[in-house]
Amino acid sequence: MVNKAEERNAAQTEPVAPQDYLRRERRRRPLAFWVSLLFLFSALGLIALFLWSSGLIAPKRREPPKIEVTVTDDGTIVVRNTRISGLDDEGLPFTIIAQMSERKEQERNRIRLRNVRGTLTKRNGEIIRFSSDRGEYDTETEIATLIDNVHVSSQGRYDLYTQRARVHIPDKIFTVPGPVRVVLKDGEIRARSMRTARNSDHVFFGGRVYATFRSETPAGGTTDATGGRPAREDKANARE
Repeated sequence: MVNKAEERNAAQTEPVAPQDYLRRERRRRPLAFWVSLLFLFSALGLIALFLWSSGLIAPKRREPPKIEVTVTDDGTIVVRNTRISGLDDEGLPFTIIAQMSERKEQERNRIRLRNVRGTLTKRNGEIIRFSSDRGEYDTETEIATLIDNVHVSSQGRYDLYTQRARVHIPDKIFTVPGPVRVVLKDGEIRARSMRTARNSDHVFFGGRVYATFRSETPAGGTTDATGGRPAREDKANARE
């Protein structure tokens, strides 16, 4: 007869079938896989943290231009990289930036600007951008005068080109006393003068106004709707 000790020894020495080994390996494999993956992500995280802290992969921050202030012998204050900003009558932000500004001692409310660019914000979110070679800003009247190569644009609406324009910053009113060219999505308008009203929601053209608009033809092409002839000769033509 075989006693219990011999049965245990026989069970321990009994060969294990290959299927049992496969089952055991399959049970161990998921755990080993996830442990290895955890170590891999930990190592990658430590490497990324080191590179970020050392500044090797951190995005470069664009530093604002340095402001340089000098005073000439006659008391004129010259400022490089000038920035004028604030809120208009609707509490919306505006910005005027110039590469250089000058303020004479006897004209404290008048700032002369060079290489001007700026933005106005409308309540509907529309941004009006303007730029010019030269300009002036009156701190009392809050009127910015743009001089030479004036460009005013509202994305998706129009681009205005002229040589001189005045901007009343508080209510976003533009006045162009001389010839003006306004490029629209479907044409352009040329006039002797122009002004806006109601926060630039309305545009009025003065003098002889030439309007050229494009309309689609049945074949899918375009045709000139006005032929460049004067649209009207009234002193104020309104276009909303």
